[in-house]
Amino acid sequence: MQNELIRDIWNEVIAKPHMSPAKIKEIVEGYLGKQEKVKRMKPFQVGQTYDTKYATKEKFKIVEIRYKWDKDSSKDVPYYFLGILSGKEDLGNIPLNVDRLIQKHY
Repeated sequence: MQNELIRDIWNEVIAKPHMSPAKIKEIVEGYLGKQEKVKRMKPFQVGQTYDTKYATKEKFKIVEIRYKWDKDSSKDVPYYFLGILSGKEDLGNIPLNVDRLIQKHY
């Protein structure tokens, strides 16, 4: 395995000087198996401000979270939020679907 790895690095990177160091990483990860990082999402919280998935990237401050029972996961899951869009406070609390907010992660 080590000989094949060295051969591939030589053929793809050293023999072809225009190749980038990222190619070495790609070759080595191909032999070792690429380890994916698991993104852990933070739960939505009342009082926090989140970015929206609109083209304007407005901010949305959550005032209330509405939950519903999900029989597949056997727990309550949020299905929409009540909150205030930044710059449009005169509209008051407006509902927004869960899929319209960008969740923060660790």
